[in-house]
Amino acid sequence: MKKVIQIIIGNVLMAFAVSALILDHSIVVGGVSGISTVFHFYTGISVSLCVAIINIALFLIGLCFLGKTFAMKTLISTFLFPVLVEFFNQQTYLHGLLDDQLLVCILGGFLLGLGIGLVLKAGGSTGGFDILALIVEKHFKVPVTLLVNGIDATILILQISFHSVPEIVYGIMTILITAYMMNYLLSSGKGCVQVLVM
Repeated sequence: MKKVIQIIIGNVLMAFAVSALILDHSIVVGGVSGISTVFHFYTGISVSLCVAIINIALFLIGLCFLGKTFAMKTLISTFLFPVLVEFFNQQTYLHGLLDDQLLVCILGGFLLGLGIGLVLKAGGSTGGFDILALIVEKHFKVPVTLLVNGIDATILILQISFHSVPEIVYGIMTILITAYMMNYLLSSGKGCVQVLVM
């Protein structure tokens, strides 16, 4: 039960960061939220609905290729995250709280990384394009991190046409802060040394 609560809290933090901070200030974002923004721009379909459709499709693909055990770990995030995004979209008093895009970028990245880290540390999965990366890794032995970064980079490129240069730069910063915070949370309590060879 404790892990389920942790996964729910993680999804609340992720949804708030995406809806009330990142997308509210037109900062580019990767993953399912990023591709949903692209669909929203070109079709007018709400971001939360796009997130729900893509997440459910990826969940079903994961169920077929990765099995029931994996599917159960992604079940909560698959359905809860788009509901929470729509909930925060409707709370108008939460939007426009911050005017400084740099502050939004830092806080959004921090909360997003914290949320993802909590979900992963509880043994859950945030689903999304990680599922495709895991399937490709399983069958073709391509590293997950390489695939996820490649997908995110592609999604960022797709958003260039309707975002300004500062919004793209802030988006890249947000992704880097998210990755740092997530890795920090996952490695906390573990003794580890990283050696970087140049």
